[in-house]
Amino acid sequence: CNLYKLMSFLYPNILWGLLAIFIPLLIHLFHSRNTVTINFSSIEYLNQLKNESIKKLNNLNWLLIILRMIIIGSLILMFSGPIVKNKGLWIPSRSESIAVVIIDNSASMSLEIDGKSLLKQSLDKIPTIISTYSNLVDLRIYQTSPPRLVYSRLAKNFKDINLSNLDINQSVSEDSIWHYTESILNSINAGSSNKECFILSDFSSYPDTSFGENNKDWQFYFLDQKELKDNISIKSVSIKNQVKLPNQNLDFLIKIENMGNKKIKNIPIEISLDNIRMGQIFSTFEKRETKDFLFRLMPPRSGIIKGEVNISSDSYSLDDSQSFDIDIPTKINCKIISNSKKSSIIYKNIFDSINGLSSFINYDILVSASFNRLDLDNIDVLIIDDIKNFSPRSIETIKGYLRSGGSAIWFSGKNYKDLNELTVKSLNLPLLKEQNYLNNNSFLNVEISLRDDAIFQELNLRDLDTFFPKIFKYNDVNRKTSDKMILELSNNSPFLLKLERFFGEIYFFSSPIDPTWNDFSLKGILIPMIHRIIAISATDESNISPIIINRTKLIKINIEDLNKDWILETPSKDRILLVPDYKKEAIIINQTNELGSYTIYSDGESYTSFSTKLSLYEFPNIRANKEQINEILSSLRVLWILSNSNIEELISSNRHGRSLWKFFLIIAIILFLVESFISRPRKKSI
Repeated sequence: CNLYKLMSFLYPNILWGLLAIFIPLLIHLFHSRNTVTINFSSIEYLNQLKNESIKKLNNLNWLLIILRMIIIGSLILMFSGPIVKNKGLWIPSRSESIAVVIIDNSASMSLEIDGKSLLKQSLDKIPTIISTYSNLVDLRIYQTSPPRLVYSRLAKNFKDINLSNLDINQSVSEDSIWHYTESILNSINAGSSNKECFILSDFSSYPDTSFGENNKDWQFYFLDQKELKDNISIKSVSIKNQVKLPNQNLDFLIKIENMGNKKIKNIPIEISLDNIRMGQIFSTFEKRETKDFLFRLMPPRSGIIKGEVNISSDSYSLDDSQSFDIDIPTKINCKIISNSKKSSIIYKNIFDSINGLSSFINYDILVSASFNRLDLDNIDVLIIDDIKNFSPRSIETIKGYLRSGGSAIWFSGKNYKDLNELTVKSLNLPLLKEQNYLNNNSFLNVEISLRDDAIFQELNLRDLDTFFPKIFKYNDVNRKTSDKMILELSNNSPFLLKLERFFGEIYFFSSPIDPTWNDFSLKGILIPMIHRIIAISATDESNISPIIINRTKLIKINIEDLNKDWILETPSKDRILLVPDYKKEAIIINQTNELGSYTIYSDGESYTSFSTKLSLYEFPNIRANKEQINEILSSLRVLWILSNSNIEELISSNRHGRSLWKFFLIIAIILFLVESFISRPRKKSI
């Protein structure tokens, strides 16, 4: 009875054949009664034989009888289809089953192993999986990228299912395999008790604990993919220079990783700008090694430049190329608003010195005691020189300018203490503690608080602190924790703050360019520093910043350009008509399902461009640990199907129990060989 609780038999009627194990015993007993009496002249030697050889012979006969009985019993058990019972959810009495197959066709499944992509290997296994259903089955096949149902049919058996036209193509986007699977299973309201879900994925992420809590009535089968053997990957491409000016070198930092477990030699790394090869290097990578490469290049022109980094192709081609975009301004438009003509002359001299013989910066200076109206259209940088009064209309104009990503440089002076409360609150400016005036020729030094800021990049000056001004007067202000202090006074009060306001930036100076407040105008650091702040402020890289593939891209445009004709050109050169969002004053792009660089045209002219890149979870070396997945899903019934295993046998064993017929066959063969050896004729005995 205990054996029957642990085991089951596919053909239990054959067990009646176990009565046949008594045949060798009956034959032996029958022959033992048929004795023949023979008279000998002497029984001396027979008594000796009875005591020695006959006992051995009787023992040997009984051993052969037992072996033959076990052999017959093993063969009967083998033909009865013995199986070990398991804790599976399969109920044989139910004729209808539901089979949900989830196919991961995200970017990482394009990895090629043994000449086939993981996706192709998974698709090849679907017919084998379906063939395990012998009765009525409700089959539903889904893909993950983009999520959709690709096949659905209620079939009497697997022979009625035709998968030759299964439309599942390789994508380059990311997947959310666990959330998607859970949403599918929760949407199925089926009465069948036999519900099975097959997930064919490389599992780049872990499930939530809720997955195990909500799907306990399902049997899960996970296809275990083969491991990555070799792959060289471009992990990232970045530009170290935040200040991008015409006719200046740019430093490109490229991170390359060997994801495989073997050394790879002579990998070419090539960078190009505007389809012109600008640099190339060959490198060798040890196993699991990551290297950084620095290319210093002179861009061929100003404006929007498309770039690309390439390496040699390997088993995963999607990370062998990465595009990027650069915006080098051709012109910068500045507007300076000041309350005195004296200050306006200082700014004129600064900008004339920056421009030199060129006209890289266009500037317009407005001088007024108060500003009732401001026109900031097409202005890249707004410079505010100690203005006392702003009308509510002007304040709203500045707020709108900052919301659109504009930048401002604010020099606070003697009028900052009289700045109306509406302006301070509306623009979220630092609150004034007091105006400090140092007497008796006293002064405070200026020190760098944030040395890594882009303002100080490539400023090859020794003892940089000595080039900063001496401060005689300043506005002591309260700063927020989110405000970055770039320069500070020797008493730890701020001199230059970077304020993130709305969607723009304000560079806030606590002391103006005024000889009575400081000697800033006499320092050689003034012009390069203002030049860099303007260059940084004028460069809005939100339009050209890369996005993860299939994410939404927002392109900011000017209000006067809303009625223009906008066209999106994809990496495959398809053209899509775009309609601006008039409320947001932007173009919202959802068609980003290709890797590469996209171009936006305005009335036929190139406006901007941006690139798409792989999700971090779609690199082929990102795999979730199988043991951890099992731990998270410990409350579920999960079976992992290894890549080289017999799928039909595994599924059948999991549903009905593990088959033992081979075990009993092996026992019968081994015992038959033992019986043949023991019962063989012996020449000595003869």
